[in-house]
Amino acid sequence: MKKLAIGAGIVFALVVILALLPFAVDLNKHKGAILEHIRTVTARQVDFGSIRLTILTGLGAEITGMRIADDPAFSTGDFLTLKGAKVKVALLPMIKREIKVRKVVLDEPRLSIIRNRGGAFNFKTLLIPRPEKAREGEAGPGALERLMVGDFEVKNGVLTYHDRTSGPEVKHFTVSDIDLESSGISPARPIPFLLSAAVMSGEGQNLNVKGTLGPVTEQGGLIGRPSTCSCSWIPSPWHRSPSRCRSGRGI
Repeated sequence: MKKLAIGAGIVFALVVILALLPFAVDLNKHKGAILEHIRTVTARQVDFGSIRLTILTGLGAEITGMRIADDPAFSTGDFLTLKGAKVKVALLPMIKREIKVRKVVLDEPRLSIIRNRGGAFNFKTLLIPRPEKAREGEAGPGALERLMVGDFEVKNGVLTYHDRTSGPEVKHFTVSDIDLESSGISPARPIPFLLSAAVMSGEGQNLNVKGTLGPVTEQGGLIGRPSTCSCSWIPSPWHRSPSRCRSGRGI
């Protein structure tokens, strides 16, 4: 009985320590170093409000108020804003000084896609081109594997598309209430996903898509169209009847 009480006391102490650890370790002290590392892969202005360590909900970090500026050639606004982002990492690889991202969750992302009169998109200049030798040294499945994320989730996202190819009149298209889930992501096999969104609807989500994409090539592209895909469309009141689509090659 005494040993049981001691064991319970040790477990309780560990739980308390783990619960207090995020408050003892201030990751905001490293904000400058984190932003500097991000700037090695993008020329855009990047900033965030705060970052904190997470333990009990999974080892990782939670970032709030993140923003990535747009290319000044396209707009003076933001390319992407996030209410919050959670990154979970696997514990065992860290013992070998390796970081393997187990899960990424984006909370209320706002993405602005712009296409200019010349037909170029604003995300084309997001990443800094790497030297050819660096690409060759990092090529191969091993390098790609390090870039992959185990699980990926988007909550309540909004995507706005601005098309300026038609001249002075800019066409706008917005997809809101975006929820996206993808698990078991691997470059060697098709990537499963489940997507729900509101398309031209003020009454909530009216589109559901489920399928797979990929697999991913060593160069980072997708092989062909979605390999399997099914979608259901809940029409607006002015539509006569709902439509549904299923395809083995994608939408």
